[in-house]
Amino acid sequence: RSSAASDVYKRQEQELTALQQDLSIKLREMEDKMQTDIRASVLTYLEKYKEQGIDLVIDFSSNSNALMVNESFDISEEVILGLNEAYQLEKTKD
Repeated sequence: RSSAASDVYKRQEQELTALQQDLSIKLREMEDKMQTDIRASVLTYLEKYKEQGIDLVIDFSSNSNALMVNESFDISEEVILGLNEAYQLEKTKD
């Protein structure tokens, strides 16, 4: 009997491991899609800045190559507010 119980336990453990791996893959895919969608939204939103004469927008995140930027060039707050406003408008449409 203990051999049968051991076999059941091993099978359940294998099923759980497979489920964990499957869910990890699905989570990574969902995260990748979300990041892609967010990036597309940001890039679409930033198009309006071309009309205002802004030729370059730099990602100043921790993994950016920009080491120092004059704060007078920083439009981050404006972009975040605009993106949030656009998101709220889109959300009310649905």
